[in-house]
Amino acid sequence: MTGLLKSPAAAILAVLTMLGLLVSLTVVVQGITQRSALRHRAEAEQARSLWQCGSLSGAALRAECRLQLTRARPPASPAVDGRTALLANAR
Repeated sequence: MTGLLKSPAAAILAVLTMLGLLVSLTVVVQGITQRSALRHRAEAEQARSLWQCGSLSGAALRAECRLQLTRARPPASPAVDGRTALLANAR
């Protein structure tokens, strides 16, 4: 390995490649973290809304509230797990 890095150009290329990989990894991790936070907020809001529906008096009101929540919910993402999401983003 020391023979590879004897040339200053090879050493610079190796450092730039590693920096590029590090930046790419950082971007991917930040994207995953942001999506996770958004999903967490959406799930918390859904749970809060369901709790509010459950606190209404009258079974008909509770059922109507839950039905409206179901209609207002955006369709589920086709990405079922992380591998599917990564494959979908790679295209």
